[in-house]
Amino acid sequence: MSTGGKRAYNALPVIALSILAGCAIQPAGPPPATQWQTYQERAASLTHWDLSAKVALRWRGGAENASLNWSQANDRSEVDLSGPFGAGAVRITQQGDRLEVERGGDRSAYDSSTPETLAAATGWPIPVSALPFWLRGLPDPDQSIEQLSLQDGRAEEIRQGGWKISYTAYTPAGSGSLPATLRITHAGDNISLRLVNARWALPDQ
Repeated sequence: MSTGGKRAYNALPVIALSILAGCAIQPAGPPPATQWQTYQERAASLTHWDLSAKVALRWRGGAENASLNWSQANDRSEVDLSGPFGAGAVRITQQGDRLEVERGGDRSAYDSSTPETLAAATGWPIPVSALPFWLRGLPDPDQSIEQLSLQDGRAEEIRQGGWKISYTAYTPAGSGSLPATLRITHAGDNISLRLVNARWALPDQ
């Protein structure tokens, strides 16, 4: 073997050790539990936000497609749905246990403390009080968590009160991310709500 060949051969272990050492000192990312804690804290801190998306609802009583615009300010939710119910637009406003539905110039008020409120008011059998949490990728704090699956430190699936919320995509929002595509289902009642193309507007944007 030539002198040059010997030098190259002798250098191989040094190169290999250098590569291994470089890999060893690479900082590891935070564990999933820590990432999830960070996500929860950030998403829960969002008290003012706007969301626009397309929604499709299927249930035993029928099927509807609509454009959704949701504006949240502390505990006040204002939701505009255009296209459903065979009408032009519906506005749903909730604050505390009071729910108002405005449709075609008519306004009705309901007590939203029961899960059946939204179904009675609009025909959409979805738990209205849980939606501000589920939309942000968070469990509803007023319900026990039956199952929670994480992917990359964010919710992939939440099960509460017989409902399953599946998250298939997230989108950048502010300094982090929020759900872009999700599906809410209740197998016992054959209900499926799919939300796609979610666009978030946050105060810091």
